[in-house]
Amino acid sequence: MASTARIAGNVLILELDGQAAGSLRSLQPPSYRLDRVNRLQPGGTVMRAGSVVTLGEMAADFSPDQPSLLRDWVQRFANGDLAPQSGAAQVLDFNNALRRSLAFDAGEITQLRLPRLSAVDGRSPVLLGLSWRMQALRDSAGDSRRITPGKVRAKAMMASNFRVTGLPFDASGITQVDLPLLRRTDAASDPRRAPLRAGQLDLGELALTLGGRSRDKALAWVQQVVADGRLDEAERIDIGVELLDASMKTVLATVQLRACSLLACDERLIEPAADSIPGLVLRLAVDRLALDFAKG
Repeated sequence: MASTARIAGNVLILELDGQAAGSLRSLQPPSYRLDRVNRLQPGGTVMRAGSVVTLGEMAADFSPDQPSLLRDWVQRFANGDLAPQSGAAQVLDFNNALRRSLAFDAGEITQLRLPRLSAVDGRSPVLLGLSWRMQALRDSAGDSRRITPGKVRAKAMMASNFRVTGLPFDASGITQVDLPLLRRTDAASDPRRAPLRAGQLDLGELALTLGGRSRDKALAWVQQVVADGRLDEAERIDIGVELLDASMKTVLATVQLRACSLLACDERLIEPAADSIPGLVLRLAVDRLALDFAKG
């Protein structure tokens, strides 16, 4: 009887509402936390009443190269849709046999980490990181049934291929873009009822690292903004960050950052032995954000 040799390693995929949603680069299963609960008895005696179990969050990194339900879920979250999704994180072996299934109910994304883009790093793929909480988890060993993972594009979206638009100065000298970390913040709820989960999105900060000829022009803009000691509405800017293909012509994804306001300008240390004046970092608050992936 012929047999298939087992190859060591894990293939990670996600399903949403029973459908294949995309491949994962890494998966962090949720933790379990037990907090002891004590009860005060008459006479001052403390008696252990049991423990409260808290289920932690699940987290994953994935590549947004291929259209998928996972990419759609993340895009909706970034654009302000915080609706829950049920699904399952599946761990397969390299023969695509199911080794473990972590099925979750009412999963809600709590954090989305957009990529760091670097003009000097030509080998790093674009990865998105997300964390989500869930109302219930069913963690079970796999039954070895075969699951076909979705196809992955041969050439990944690279973190070095980007373009920044909308700045009031020359942006050609931008060497690094740290896109915001998006976090869900929940409104306070009545303690007598189940927690309300109709939260809102904290858009975090955008950081731009500049060098070369862009440095002096960016610094001149900063000095103009801070000259009167206050930030006016007219000094807020709309910034676009485009992720491009290898030809630097086709836009694969766009992050629109609206009504950005300057938070800080930090200059690098100037040393006597340096060949040139070092760059600076601009940090900006983001009022509104839109994430859009190209079709196809």
